Amino acid sequence: MAIIYSYPLKNIPELDDTFIISDSGDSLFTKQLRVESLKTFIDTNYNLTLSSSGPNKDQVSINLANNKDITLSSVLVQPGNNITYTLDPNNTGFKINGQADKTEIFTQVVEATQWSITHSLNKFPSVTVVDTAGTIVYGRIAYINSSVLTINFSIGFRGKAFLN
Repeated sequence: MAIIYSYPLKNIPELDDTFIISDSGDSLFTKQLRVESLKTFIDTNYNLTLSSSGPNKDQVSINLANNKDITLSSVLVQPGNNITYTLDPNNTGFKINGQADKTEIFTQVVEATQWSITHSLNKFPSVTVVDTAGTIVYGRIAYINSSVLTINFSIGFRGKAFLN
């Protein structure tokens, strides 16, 4: 079998041309696909619809569908938990406001194999650690409670922990 880059290049495909794909919907079996089929897929129009529901019309549904009315994504937003929305005066859209997630940056100024971090996030945050060169470093995180955690590393170093 020839190496793919050794085949001649065709600059402008025709609708009847075919190419080879691995079909993710069929155990990755190798199949042919016509350019015309790909054109149909790419030329699909998408529709974003908004509607309100609930006893006080206080829930917002946001749906993304293709032109064949197949829903691709759907989100239901309910007020509360620091999320609010405003219906525009013409009833053509919604503005959704949410409080940003809390974050903190911890700086370890002395080289250490164990970093003890006390934070005010009141949750068990995800943590990303970088050394002073900005390289991500992986360690073993232990959550003591929702305000304290420790990270253990195989070697001591200085850097920052980004808590989210």
